[in-house]
Amino acid sequence: MKKVNIDKGWKFRHGSPELEVISEKEYQMTDLPHDYMIASRVREDAPARSAQGFFTEGTAHYVKVFSVPEDWKEDKIYLGFDGVMMNATVFVNRDRVALHHNGYFPFYADITRQVYPGQENEIIVEVNPSMQPNSRWYSGAGIIRSVSLFHWASLHIAKDGIYGYTKRIAYDSAGNAVCAFLEVQVEVENHGMENRMTEVQIELKGLEEDRLYGTARQMIQVDSGKSGTAYLKMSIDEPALWSVENPALYRLYAKCVEKGVFKTR
Repeated sequence: MKKVNIDKGWKFRHGSPELEVISEKEYQMTDLPHDYMIASRVREDAPARSAQGFFTEGTAHYVKVFSVPEDWKEDKIYLGFDGVMMNATVFVNRDRVALHHNGYFPFYADITRQVYPGQENEIIVEVNPSMQPNSRWYSGAGIIRSVSLFHWASLHIAKDGIYGYTKRIAYDSAGNAVCAFLEVQVEVENHGMENRMTEVQIELKGLEEDRLYGTARQMIQVDSGKSGTAYLKMSIDEPALWSVENPALYRLYAKCVEKGVFKTR
């Protein structure tokens, strides 16, 4: 997976986006994150009153032109928004790809079918925070956090598709941890046209050091247009357990390695 930050070079304008061409002079250039409510006037009769600092603001929109490499044409492409306040409608090349109401949670849009690899593409984000009151404190308005472009190969680990936990810990007679038994689930998605075999590999390393504590791997079949899950187990000798006095942590890595096309007779 490749993540590309696209916070720089957005155009901003009050009001809803229009279908006709708007003069560049009507926009202001800005980088993200951007809060346009803070620049509005305060009003004594603001609907949210003191909860929003007596600020109020209506609909606005952002425009961003971006390029997609030609060699991404067979892969999956997503837009990721860390936070848009609020009621965000996202268009890519004038096709609506997302509608997200909550301003505090991130959201993602699959834009694979909307973009033109090897060419310039356009994002429009409409923001409408006019339904007041909508918060118990000042929330701002606009694209208030980062925006990123995500690129996955057609066979890839699903977003948020890695889940690991400690199943059991074995102790000696003195109460010392002698072995930890871990179980890990890794979900793999196949957006290609053929059924594929993939080997899912995991590694456990120290957070502050590059020491390798354990590995595991499993081969699975993932059919075209579907997902599959690998279930892996790992044991760690003499694990460092987390405590307030010793906040030991580990980092879990996972990857999938394509092993060929699976053909049925």
